[in-house]
Amino acid sequence: MRTPDEIRAIEFTKTAMGGYKQAEVDEFIDEIARQIENMALKMKDYDMKNRELESKLSDTSVSHASIQNIQDP
Repeated sequence: MRTPDEIRAIEFTKTAMGGYKQAEVDEFIDEIARQIENMALKMKDYDMKNRELESKLSDTSVSHASIQNIQDP
């Protein structure tokens, strides 16, 4: 995956008319789009795992409080 600095440093070949080669620009955009898609999928997966862990933590806290209430009549 490219770093932000690598992305900022990308230089495309200029055409005789002063523009950029469309194929190079399209390839670069496709590469960045794939990387962003992969990052979005990972973020979604991490978010789901985080929610699961938060739920387990909440359940553990409730169980711990219940045990304390039983022990301290």
